Amino acid sequence: MKGSWSKRIMCCGAVVVASIVPGLAGEVLYNGIELPDVWPPRTEQLTREPMWVPYLEAPPHIIPIDVGRQLLVDDFLIEQTTLKRTYHRPKYYAGNPVLRPDKTWERGDTALAAAPFSDGVFYDPKDQLFKMWYMGGYIASTGLATMRRDGFASMDAGSESGTLTTRPVTFRGRYLFVNIDASGGELRVEVLDPNGKVMEPYTWADCQPL
Repeated sequence: MKGSWSKRIMCCGAVVVASIVPGLAGEVLYNGIELPDVWPPRTEQLTREPMWVPYLEAPPHIIPIDVGRQLLVDDFLIEQTTLKRTYHRPKYYAGNPVLRPDKTWERGDTALAAAPFSDGVFYDPKDQLFKMWYMGGYIASTGLATMRRDGFASMDAGSESGTLTTRPVTFRGRYLFVNIDASGGELRVEVLDPNGKVMEPYTWADCQPL
């Protein structure tokens, strides 16, 4: 994948931590989702069908959006849209391999190695980085590679105009920001009340195009 990763040594060995999490059924999350009676969901048999998602079947009537960035490609937030959901496939990086055993801790006693090995890639919202744990040296150490956040999916209008209406939301603050590439057109926003009626003066016609 294309990207610029930075690496550093974390530890020389592995530590497994196990914990028991009390039942969270009935808890209301920051975005208004109420956890169902059985949580986490239990899967008795794996199938090829998409997993049942309770908060899409019965989303909150009002969705708070005070915390974090909101994904306007997520059906949880979208009431209706004429836009096309586009998934941006990763491109092979011309400088592959992205991970190279070029650090001292990646030079094990038996072999050079810098590769994901029973680890994973996670997004850290605090640092706003993707973090990938990987094996440094052959079973010698655990390293951490990081990469800045990038876009993986978008809602596209194409050559025709399109609209996207969110479910009813609430937020506290003075500003809402939109991550958009409008190089081939423009973006306008209007505000609707819970009944879908445009709220003056926040109309499409009065919005300054972006």
